[in-house]
Amino acid sequence: MTKKSKLSKIIGLFFIFLTLNIQSYEPILASNFLSNNFKKQSSQGNSNEDVKSEYLLGPGDGFIVEFIGLEIFSNKYIVDRDGNVFFPELGKVKVDGLTIKELKKILEVQFKNFIKNPEIFISLVKYRPVYFTITGEVQAPGLYSLRYELEEVSSVNINNSDSIFGDNTIKPNIPTPSRIPRLFDAIQLGNGFTEFANLTEINVIRENSKSQGGGKISRQINLVSLLEKGDMSQNIILQDGDNINIQKDPNPIIKQLNAIYRSNVTPPFIKVFVNGNVVRPGLIELTKGSTLIEAIAASGGQKNNTGKVEFIRLKSNEKADKRVFKYNSNSMKGSKENPILYTGDIIYLRKNILGKTTSAIEEISNPLFSGYGLIKLFD
Repeated sequence: MTKKSKLSKIIGLFFIFLTLNIQSYEPILASNFLSNNFKKQSSQGNSNEDVKSEYLLGPGDGFIVEFIGLEIFSNKYIVDRDGNVFFPELGKVKVDGLTIKELKKILEVQFKNFIKNPEIFISLVKYRPVYFTITGEVQAPGLYSLRYELEEVSSVNINNSDSIFGDNTIKPNIPTPSRIPRLFDAIQLGNGFTEFANLTEINVIRENSKSQGGGKISRQINLVSLLEKGDMSQNIILQDGDNINIQKDPNPIIKQLNAIYRSNVTPPFIKVFVNGNVVRPGLIELTKGSTLIEAIAASGGQKNNTGKVEFIRLKSNEKADKRVFKYNSNSMKGSKENPILYTGDIIYLRKNILGKTTSAIEEISNPLFSGYGLIKLFD
């Protein structure tokens, strides 16, 4: 065999090895698989130092620890509710809050009492639910959760004497995530934004790994960039314990709001109350992004002698927002006189003075006071 053919074979075997390791061990370093660029937080504010957000182990996670060449030590483990894992050789080991890399270093040190120069791979095979909070300018702030969806990957069986793994090597069956909780999934659970949401400044705050200094790290997300430009770097992977804070902008940009209403980030329908001087008062259902004028039209329109409009919006953590203004069917969409509506909004059309007088006469002259009784009343 020539030197050239030997070199070609070595290169070929190297690529086989590389390919199989990528297929079998892609989830091993979950910190790489789930990494995002964040900034460290300090008492003075956000630092300019970028860090890689790494997956932190916690109760409910499951992983395989593989000892290369010593399969007898390899095993699957589940993190218990106290954040510990029991290893037959070591006893309880606290893993809560550790990254895969950090746990790997700890085990390599501790297993040196049993194995000379242990070579360890750790693969996440079960992900705990992701619990997170949504705060700020959303319709339904609170605590929510999302789950990973996993799909099984068939084991790789190599039966080849030239294999660099040796004869009849079987790589483990490691499930990979087919669906990963992301920011967009979380925001959909918030039931839409308030009219003052700043969609270009959504802050995600999370725990930092101990090896990167601990504490909190944060990233600012531009949701408009995701929706209008398809910038998927804004749709970051969520981690357990994240806080998603929607900043407030007292002067919202209608263009931003329209970008949201055209998307599937908000529910497709809203329900509002329209009462007073309209043809069909009561609760009505409208498509998202509808305005006050459209709601009145959907209620059959205003009756004669309509006066001012009362608009009431109930807020989750503040007093109700109440506005009284003159009805103008030509008001611009998103203006104070024609606001974009949210579920639970109340619209009441008052009657003008003539309308109130007419109503009073109608009430007096109803069948209860008709005929002789009505004549006597004015006699």
